[in-house]
Amino acid sequence: MTRQKIFLFPIAFESHSWPVRIVIMGAGQVGRHLASSLSTKLHEITVIDQSDATADELSETLDVGVVRGNGGSVTTLIEADV
Repeated sequence: MTRQKIFLFPIAFESHSWPVRIVIMGAGQVGRHLASSLSTKLHEITVIDQSDATADELSETLDVGVVRGNGGSVTTLIEADV
């Protein structure tokens, strides 16, 4: 089992009124939870995941942008407008 590194920055997302652009790499349990929680706060969320099935499911169930690809790839990051 591969462990994911999670980096949480001490940013109070609710302390201001403007939307924040957030890119989440990976749509596992943590990535899905973050996308679900943050998308309800009117933030602009983009999720990068390699699985077509996962990407399709996210785009159908959440109000987030989805990019299919490797989050470590420059091409994928450009496509995600990072």
